[in-house]
Amino acid sequence: MKKVWIFLIAIKLWGDNLDTQLQNQNRILDLLHKEDEQKYIHDQLQYPDKYKGIVEGEIKTFEDNQKYIFSHISLDGVSKIPRAISKILISYENKPLSKQDIFELIKKTSEYYIKKGYSTTLITIKSGNVKTGKLILKIQFGYINKIEIKDSKFSKLRVFDAFPIKKNDVLDIYALDQGLENLNNGGYRYVMQVEPAEQIGYSNILIEGYQTPGGVNIGINNSSTIDKGAFRSVLGLTQYNLLGLNDVLSLTYMERFIHNRLENKESIYSGSYYFPFKYWKFYYSTSYTDNYALVKGRFGNYTNKSQNIRNTFKIQRVMDRDKNSKTTLYAELKLRGQKNKVNDILIEVNSKSYTALGIGLEYVDKLFGGNLYLDIEYLRGVPILGGQGDVKNSVFKAEYNKINLNASWQKYLYYNQYLGLVYRLNIGSSYSNDELFYADKFFIGDQYTVRGFKESSLALDMGAYWSNTITLKPIYFQGSVWNIEPFIGLDYGGGRDYGLDYNDQIIGTAFGINYFWKILNLSFIVSQPLLRSKDMPKEFMPIYFNLNIFI
Repeated sequence: MKKVWIFLIAIKLWGDNLDTQLQNQNRILDLLHKEDEQKYIHDQLQYPDKYKGIVEGEIKTFEDNQKYIFSHISLDGVSKIPRAISKILISYENKPLSKQDIFELIKKTSEYYIKKGYSTTLITIKSGNVKTGKLILKIQFGYINKIEIKDSKFSKLRVFDAFPIKKNDVLDIYALDQGLENLNNGGYRYVMQVEPAEQIGYSNILIEGYQTPGGVNIGINNSSTIDKGAFRSVLGLTQYNLLGLNDVLSLTYMERFIHNRLENKESIYSGSYYFPFKYWKFYYSTSYTDNYALVKGRFGNYTNKSQNIRNTFKIQRVMDRDKNSKTTLYAELKLRGQKNKVNDILIEVNSKSYTALGIGLEYVDKLFGGNLYLDIEYLRGVPILGGQGDVKNSVFKAEYNKINLNASWQKYLYYNQYLGLVYRLNIGSSYSNDELFYADKFFIGDQYTVRGFKESSLALDMGAYWSNTITLKPIYFQGSVWNIEPFIGLDYGGGRDYGLDYNDQIIGTAFGINYFWKILNLSFIVSQPLLRSKDMPKEFMPIYFNLNIFI
């Protein structure tokens, strides 16, 4: 009987250690995903500020001190008059019109097309006859003669891949902006000039710019828990325009500084590749963790090896864009799997694969004087491509339904030539009516959600958080060695793990600095938990540290 109890105790200790390792792996992969997500959101929040002004077309005039009445006003040069234009034209019919009124009519009609992106399109007067009561306006579209990237041997290929517009098409500034955005995916910072061509009504699109730093980056951060060593080294490689398709390849290797390297090892490998094609973007990412641990017990030692892999395939399509807003639809396929071995024996219960399909909508716009980013997604676990389905009598659902929401809003509270004060609000939420596996839960309690927590976080089936940050930006020193951005923040989060009989709530605060100078990128955050959830360990002023050097 004594031997049976000894065996059961050993199994219990092994199981606890294995669960802890698996949870730590999933938390690290979740942090890597959040880091990439925040970089993407930061780029999207810049979109509503792209256009600072619009150039209007020339307007022809009528005689001074005259009144004109037209019973019918039409627009020549289009096969179908847009409904908004028809309303404008009708509103000016059967009324005495002065020269200024004619100005206003043509201006409103021109502004409609300018707002649609046709910045070189003109509205003119074709003819007017007070006897017949007819006024005919004429639309003169501007066309593209050529699009050319200066000093690029892949100019034709890159233009074809990036721009959803070509020679002899009507010049649409938003279609050109889409192409410019695609070009900048390839590690460049391009600017665009529109110049008149020799042929009347046509324009040349000339693009020039410079390549941003790419290549190798090295870094260090303390994203791990302190039990075996908090710090990790980072080695990354980024290759822009690898195939001449404005594509980007990124590879990263991370190694944990573990206290005893002979008995423990934790490595992370990740990579991504994406390329745009006109209004489309195709994206693939992968991450892989490889862990080894020698577990010493009272009744002997055993080895534990675990691998965790995640793959994501994503397709995006820009559906609409204008001066301030952009709407994007996307679909994605997510594959995840893990293998666990004890003394090189596969533990099948913890070695499974799972698949999920998702569809979502992204939206960027101006709101209340600030810039808004919104992303809503529906995910469904499906038993395809080797993924597991629901298991009878299991409380955890593999074929789950889940809705995710991410939103960011950013606004300058104060701005002059020396300083800027920026407020940023991040909101994240997730809802599922199913009890999820740990890897599928919604994690909050880290530097990207609710700051003040590092050694533990909440893993929820449903929950939400909001994070508030005010940053002081040294406008005068941007690009210099003194470009230090101090900030403060206050965060709240809460939700429910259906496996527990209580709700979770946490509150945290933080202050720190971000530092950017040439090839150096540094983040240092000091935080403090103000409210912990039940059974969460006490933490005193957790620190988040991240340093990257780009070579």
